[in-house]
Amino acid sequence: MDESYIHHHHRLDSSLTAMIRRLVKGWGSPAAAPIRVEFGLKSVCASMAGMRARAYVKYPTLSTVVASLMRGTFSHRKSTWSTATGRWLKRVMRVTPRYNVKRAVEMVVETKRLDTDHSKGMKAYKDCGFAKTRSYLKLYSKSAMSYDRGMTGLLAARAGGLRTGELAAKAGLLRPEFKRRCPCCGCPGAETLMHLFLKCRVWDDERDEFLGDVLNHIPSRISPKGKVIILLGGEEGDFTFGKYWLTKRLDRVIPPVYTLVARFLDKIYRRRCRFLWEDAAA
Repeated sequence: MDESYIHHHHRLDSSLTAMIRRLVKGWGSPAAAPIRVEFGLKSVCASMAGMRARAYVKYPTLSTVVASLMRGTFSHRKSTWSTATGRWLKRVMRVTPRYNVKRAVEMVVETKRLDTDHSKGMKAYKDCGFAKTRSYLKLYSKSAMSYDRGMTGLLAARAGGLRTGELAAKAGLLRPEFKRRCPCCGCPGAETLMHLFLKCRVWDDERDEFLGDVLNHIPSRISPKGKVIILLGGEEGDFTFGKYWLTKRLDRVIPPVYTLVARFLDKIYRRRCRFLWEDAAA
């Protein structure tokens, strides 16, 4: 493939990633690959491959000179756009579907890209099983609920980029002492996701209000790290909230878990920012 073509794809992908990351400004800087999966966004390469396949299938059926060119390709060249596309489709798809070819090719190319993505962020996302519950964004967009800041924090946490006090200190945004001390409650021990969701005493009231019943439904045998993964919509061992993370339980005791986690993050956002960045300015 032409190097300039690949370079153009990479530039478009980088621009798209930069725009997506701006959505979570204030919560951190999540990895690009998981956040793409969360939004259901395909790479530029997959989109272009789908459009190329659609053109290859559709153009011969047109009543224009394009159809004649497709049926009577140049014979003096070893490879042309149409012959190369046909060979590529046979190699990738084996059998080219006549309908929805664009979507089929996009899925194949994107699946292959994700399967070969061995980045730390994508590996953690797969290990936690977050892809099974990524429809929460669509459910929220269709609802009348309004806690966008909390949803942004939930998105950042699932994508592995929620900026805790520990990460902020390692990045030089907070004083080095906060690598070993929580900037919110001052307790020994860094502010990790486990500390933020389960232990930080500053958020005890908010935790009891929004997460108390949820945490009571998680077996005590689950580790603190596993409890956070389950709160964020993942699975730990054989336990997961499954569909109840996305929808209300039949007994209606607990609303969809993702809404409670988002409301918890929304409630603590302003005070937590004040704790973090007042220390940064000190």
